[in-house]
Amino acid sequence: MRSNRNFYPNGNKVKISEFAKELDPKTLDSVTVKGKEYKIYQYQGTIAKSNNKVLLISFEVKKDGFEKPVFILSTDVELDNETIIKYYSVRWTIETSYQYFKENLGFYKYHFRSRLSIERYFLICFLAYAFLEIFRVSESELPLKTIGETITYHKKVTAKKFIKYIYYKAKQNVPLQSIYYSLRLPA
Repeated sequence: MRSNRNFYPNGNKVKISEFAKELDPKTLDSVTVKGKEYKIYQYQGTIAKSNNKVLLISFEVKKDGFEKPVFILSTDVELDNETIIKYYSVRWTIETSYQYFKENLGFYKYHFRSRLSIERYFLICFLAYAFLEIFRVSESELPLKTIGETITYHKKVTAKKFIKYIYYKAKQNVPLQSIYYSLRLPA
């Protein structure tokens, strides 16, 4: 959940992030999930104009202190803190995958609501991932070990080709408007 949302502890409207700053993680409930310890503040009630929700403000315990808080919203008020965190940890891998694809594969403008759009999104992601993996494997002389390294390398190669294209067109005295047109860019 976004930290700029409002909720109403003790009947007072406050931003979740502001409230979290005032919490001392040492005073909160402890929960252990998959070998990790968390300190949890739980609130049940109205959150950002939605009634009867559960908000967990969760601090992961580290050797040298606490991680920044994570704000987890649950619509199932019957779940305990441990179960909510277990569900969230599974969902988080999905969310980070979405974020990775948006940032690294250029899907940040892709929005979907229908089932067909979701299916198309996953198909596009799979095709992009498959292309990058095939490229990585086929370029065995390059030290590309991960998809991230492959993306970075491919972006650099593409940028070089783009610059080279413009350079040669300029050497041939091709007008700038024609270069824009051939690249399908607005003049």
